Amino acid sequence: MSKTRALEGAVIRTRLAPPRVGNAPVNRDKLLQRLDAHRDRKLTLILGPAGSGKTMLLAQWRKRLAEAGARVAWFNLGSDDDVTLVAAYLVESLRSADLDIRTEELVLFNRSGGKSRNSFLASLIDDLTDCDDEIYLIIDDLHHSTAFGILQLLDALLDVLPAKVHLVCGTRLRPLLNLGKLQMQDQLAELDFSDLRFDLDETQTFVRTQGLPDLTPDHIRRLHEMSEGWAAGLQLLLFSLRKEGQVERFFERHESKPALSQEAALASYLDSNVADSLDAEALDFLCSISVCRRFNAELCEVLTGNPSAHEILRKIEGEQLFLLPIDTPDVDTWYRFHRLFETFLHSRLQRRGEDAIRTLRRSAARWFAGQRLIVEALRYAGEAGDEELMVELIDRSARRMSAAGQFRQLIRWCAQLPAALYRERLNIRLNLAWAQISCGHFDDFRENIEGILVLPEHETPLVEFEIQLLRAYGCASLDDSAGIVGIVEPMLQAALPADPFLLSQISSLALTGYTFSGRFALGREAIRIFHKHLPQEQPQHRNYVADAMIGSSYLAEGRIRDALAHLIPFKDNIVLRGKVGPDVLGNLIGSLCEALYQFNLLDEATELSETYGEMVDAAELPGGILTGYRIRARLESVAGRVQSAFQTLQRLEEIGLQRRLDRLIAWSLYDQFGLALRTHHLTSRDEIYHRLVQLAEKYADFSHCAIAEIPMLCALATAEKLLYEKASPRDCLERIDIAENHCRNLGRGAMQIQLGYMRCIVLLNDGKQAQSLNAASDLLCRAEEMGALRVLADLGEIAHPLAVLLGSRERSDAARAVLDVVPVDGPHGASAPSKLGGAQEPLETLTDRERDVLEQLGKGYSAKSIGRVLDISPTTVKWHLKNAYAKLGANFREEALSKARHHRIIS
Repeated sequence: MSKTRALEGAVIRTRLAPPRVGNAPVNRDKLLQRLDAHRDRKLTLILGPAGSGKTMLLAQWRKRLAEAGARVAWFNLGSDDDVTLVAAYLVESLRSADLDIRTEELVLFNRSGGKSRNSFLASLIDDLTDCDDEIYLIIDDLHHSTAFGILQLLDALLDVLPAKVHLVCGTRLRPLLNLGKLQMQDQLAELDFSDLRFDLDETQTFVRTQGLPDLTPDHIRRLHEMSEGWAAGLQLLLFSLRKEGQVERFFERHESKPALSQEAALASYLDSNVADSLDAEALDFLCSISVCRRFNAELCEVLTGNPSAHEILRKIEGEQLFLLPIDTPDVDTWYRFHRLFETFLHSRLQRRGEDAIRTLRRSAARWFAGQRLIVEALRYAGEAGDEELMVELIDRSARRMSAAGQFRQLIRWCAQLPAALYRERLNIRLNLAWAQISCGHFDDFRENIEGILVLPEHETPLVEFEIQLLRAYGCASLDDSAGIVGIVEPMLQAALPADPFLLSQISSLALTGYTFSGRFALGREAIRIFHKHLPQEQPQHRNYVADAMIGSSYLAEGRIRDALAHLIPFKDNIVLRGKVGPDVLGNLIGSLCEALYQFNLLDEATELSETYGEMVDAAELPGGILTGYRIRARLESVAGRVQSAFQTLQRLEEIGLQRRLDRLIAWSLYDQFGLALRTHHLTSRDEIYHRLVQLAEKYADFSHCAIAEIPMLCALATAEKLLYEKASPRDCLERIDIAENHCRNLGRGAMQIQLGYMRCIVLLNDGKQAQSLNAASDLLCRAEEMGALRVLADLGEIAHPLAVLLGSRERSDAARAVLDVVPVDGPHGASAPSKLGGAQEPLETLTDRERDVLEQLGKGYSAKSIGRVLDISPTTVKWHLKNAYAKLGANFREEALSKARHHRIIS
């Protein structure tokens, strides 16, 4: 995806630019020196009321920093910004400062509704650390950031900012950020209103630029007292003085008036003095253009009908009347009003009545639409109540927004309109359907599809094809794999469209449906065939995604080596390079991590799960949610964080309950039951098992579909329960046979190996050692050949006697690859907390540098990012990690972090 495509239509570029510093009559040298003295702080706050000079001071410092060689980004926060829009402005402002910032993670952040914050920030920080210069991100009007998500994003950003990156904010209110922590770290610098007030010398400098040569030093002193150093108050006084022309009379008239040091006093002064000083035509002109947050001469001419708009703007700008030119490269200068003056003009505009105001907003909307500035066009059309124009604009933008993954914004726009207005708009409704299904609005999706089917246009072949795909996608969201096959199978025999999006959708849906019916080869062939039909110029990343989907099919079949052969290129070329959307990543990241886990590549699985695991929360298809949460719980368990693993599985169960997806509930109960067995949580074990049995009774007759996994899981749990309870060999073997039949019908190869190991354990417990070990030896070879290296270890302590005996007789590399994974010295096997987080002291004291590296590792940084933060090479980072692991007695990342936290080596 191109860098501009990700932000297309979302960003108003004039918000990335400050006012022109050339219009600042006072150079705030003292304040600039104070800011320079603390320029190394993580956060600098400039606090003060409207009109106190915050923005102009920031603009001056921006220029000064840039001249000193720093990279300086700028954006103005808006009152209606949400967290995804703030992230878009943050990225685009940095790119406007000539920083090479990737936008792929921003697309994920947008599509996920802000859920993928960690991966977004990790990518952003990686890009920022590539720059050797000091970087300053200036956010003006931070007081608009009342949304909790925005504050969370900024707090998280401050937590991970490298030393050379600094956040600078102008705000009327003290922000609800974690300022105490920054103060303790001496990473906060502040200027407040007492600092921003003009002193007498600055007042004199300001006055001397206003073309009032007759003012004496005493007059200037009195102006300073009347304004109490408030820049906006002084500006208003001088405007009135220029208009009145009689200096002494002016001061006599203001002798008994309150000082203009409060916003209320300023507003009153504007209404009673400034309005009287403007001629009717100028005031009318200003009120009309105040309907827009930004404007240029062409727009002003449209709004006012005055062909002299350009000259009027120049004149008002020359009178210093709160008109701020925005520093952009556009030929036609953009302006905005100072917030105080804008509020005053709005109050005057209200006197015209709502009809007149709506007419102005409608004109603004149509002008912005003509400039293809759709966000602003929709805003003013909405404010004008021009619903017909809104429908036209949404229709014009809907397909582009779907392609860019701007699903939530499309839903928000449509929500502003009565559904009847776009009932006949097939394009809107189709794209809205993709947005609804992608964002989990399932009831709205079903209602929308029913409405689409009554439209006459739906019968055209291409539209019918897309509708069928949407219906199949709806089945996928409901875990109805049989429904998917019923819809997709006939489509496979029909003529195929050339649309790459539709082709990729049908192939992935076919794979899903066939996989759950145990027809893995058919599903993989559907992927291969349909990707042959894609245009030759398709992006290479589509092929990697296709390979990853094939890999997920091999994983379900238990063929881990084949799965990794297809998933690793996806990881290296797509995931780590940020070239995939959250819908794809959310559905595949769990499979990738699970395959790495089963092959005992725990560090890689853990790092990917921590970095991209939040994408699972953005995924809407049950398979992606299920694999993502299950692997997260497995990794937590193997790291000794049993309670965290239980909580993760309980969260999976909650999602299943909310979505009414019984398969997710069943898998959660099965994994909770297994964890309870291996950790001897006897009370919860029986309750969990009883609930799983009850759930399985509803689906006893289902076969060759996703739901058929539920009775399979119950059969597996029953077999494991009898094995742990040391039931009679006959009962155990009978239940193992039943479970094995379920797994065979669904083609679950790794589970069949697990049940084979369980049969060997039963035989061993029954005194049939030779028969047990011979069968187990064959299973070891099969497991190694498939790459299912952790199946034996994951059985827990009941596998230890078998593993010990096998270890004493097996010498082949294949057998050792499986047996070396089994920890036989912990009380709970693979999930033994004592093995990973015991009370033993580290063998040696870690060096300061080793502690630093571990601390950064705990924040989720890669070796490359740690190297940038600590100014060392990635190779040196890995060397320090190797030493730290050895001193901690740890074998992999999560184990090392668990022990380091236990011993209070890192926070």
